[in-house]
Amino acid sequence: MYMKFNIAPFIGRIYVLCCTICAAIVSGLVAYQCYNSKLFNDSVLLKVILPVVIIAGLFSLILPTQVPHKVGIAPDALTQKYLDKTVNKKLSYRIAPNNKIEVYEIPRLVWRQKIIYIGIALLTTNQCVLEDIIINAIKTQPGNILRRELKFWQGVESVSSNSFQLWKPFTQWYIKYLLKLVDNDNCHPESYTFDYYIINKIKNKEFNIFENYVSSREEFTNIAKNLDKACTDIWVAVHALLTNTELTISEANLPKYQDICQLASLGIIDLSPQKVINGLNERLESSSYETQLIKLDDAQRTRIYNHITKSCPHVDVVEVAKRKLQWMPEIPSFVITCRQRKSFIDFNERTRLIQKQLQIAANSLNGDWTIVVIDK
Repeated sequence: MYMKFNIAPFIGRIYVLCCTICAAIVSGLVAYQCYNSKLFNDSVLLKVILPVVIIAGLFSLILPTQVPHKVGIAPDALTQKYLDKTVNKKLSYRIAPNNKIEVYEIPRLVWRQKIIYIGIALLTTNQCVLEDIIINAIKTQPGNILRRELKFWQGVESVSSNSFQLWKPFTQWYIKYLLKLVDNDNCHPESYTFDYYIINKIKNKEFNIFENYVSSREEFTNIAKNLDKACTDIWVAVHALLTNTELTISEANLPKYQDICQLASLGIIDLSPQKVINGLNERLESSSYETQLIKLDDAQRTRIYNHITKSCPHVDVVEVAKRKLQWMPEIPSFVITCRQRKSFIDFNERTRLIQKQLQIAANSLNGDWTIVVIDK
């Protein structure tokens, strides 16, 4: 165990260093090959642009610029100015829908950047108190090197990027490894008044939660409205779970299951991580699941059918069904079955391409939708 404690804080850095060295070597080979290739002798500009594009894409796989995936929105200019004035320094904030403050680090090119998730409830406190809260949160980051490393990689896990494939598997493994070495019991007794305020609002299906909460502080009205807007689908999902109400296709703000995954990080209602994972796995299952047909009114049928056929005119919509779910059935998952029209070239590969094309279109609909394309 002693050896593990010596080595553990450096495993992540070694991994990043190895990835960077490999990227540098490949980049050098690409630049050398492009410079000496006879194909580009007639174009000096191409010799420069092509390796630059390839090298930039390569390094973006290793040191990407990410966008935080946790629930939170960037403060507007007025709120940012207020926070800068409060702590007498410019920091990077995200306004979160809670009454907590969390400091995360994420990789930013070759250095680490702090992102401070500050609950909107804290903005309504006295400015001197708020200053102490922020400063203390920054100062009291885990002093233990293992805790700091764990917090950093949890920050890495909280960001989402399409070019993050090289880090994701390592990040998930490394966090599990560090959790075994670190006592991660960070629970502190705190007031649940704010959570009760939110839950009571949701039970009454009132989703202008934060706008009402900061009504006494006009300078934060805009940020509260934006936060309400960003959380609307999540609040609909919360209402369904709190009241054991199964949502229907006619719901105006039908949430996606990813909203549940976001909700799990808020701590407003009791959602075990395993339950969230089981629900996700059940919805990702593409082979064995039962469905039941649902009746659509004319407006729903027109909206869905037109949306699908507009994206790909080579298919006809056969039926719309709902999955029979075991985990969190309150958040439904729908299946659209389409039949592709016959053509002179009708291979399985064409079916797969059409299905991918239609799935992209279906993802823009409210709620969870799965596309199935059949030939017959």
